[in-house]
Amino acid sequence: MTVAELIARLQACPADLEVVVASYEQGYDPVTDLREIAIEKVADKEWYVGVYDDATDLGRTALLIHSRFLRSEEKA
Repeated sequence: MTVAELIARLQACPADLEVVVASYEQGYDPVTDLREIAIEKVADKEWYVGVYDDATDLGRTALLIHSRFLRSEEKA
């Protein structure tokens, strides 16, 4: 998915709809951060490894949507 595709899909959603990401093992956490990262496809990956990993060289740029929410915090 590209940023343009993401924007198009987000524009169809209510503006006050909360955005979450999968938590470490179970449940969901609030999105707290967006940042550009360099990625590269993982060759010969195991089933439990993601399709991409941090690039060792230049790689290609991607937008990471993630959460820095800690389970020990009472509120997001």
